Amino acid sequence: MKNRKELAYKDLSADDLRLHLIEGDFHLDYPIFEKEKISVNDIEINATIIGYSHWIKFRIRDKIFNELFANMRLSSQDMLGSFGHLKQSIGSLNLLLYGFINYRLNVNNYSWEEGEEFIHSLKSQMTENQGGGAIILVHKFPAGRDSIIPKTIVSVTIPNTTSGMEKIKIDTIHTYPTERKVVVSATEIEINKSINL
Repeated sequence: MKNRKELAYKDLSADDLRLHLIEGDFHLDYPIFEKEKISVNDIEINATIIGYSHWIKFRIRDKIFNELFANMRLSSQDMLGSFGHLKQSIGSLNLLLYGFINYRLNVNNYSWEEGEEFIHSLKSQMTENQGGGAIILVHKFPAGRDSIIPKTIVSVTIPNTTSGMEKIKIDTIHTYPTERKVVVSATEIEINKSINL
């Protein structure tokens, strides 16, 4: 799904990105460029590219939480975890949610040359993972003053598993050509199917 109004390129900084993990049916009034939903068993995932950022809403059993990675700062009593901005922290979150969901996220800020390798690798991975248990979102923004096209890529997969854990894997890439930086995030979620709440 694409917003009909094209947003002019803004020269934002990778250093200002912040990660927010928010509980509940969170809503954000922001331009939406790409959006897709998948449902597998008792997992529903809504992945969205908003502005120059990503927002992923998870519904697992009766629990709802959101991963928001954006150039904004939010304060909420429903905040499960957060970090950033990236000029202060390139790091990770490792949380146990609701007693049965293990949530791990790592973020790294790479040079443009290093980031190009990640983009190529993720595109190859996305081609392999296409199917009913995957979301692939790519949005290219209008070129900035350096004529390089900024892009945001979001890949969500729910791998098949025969173990007692269901898994969700999310990889995202956010490019900042003016700064010659590429921000890469990797989220892994494990759901313990043996725990009934």
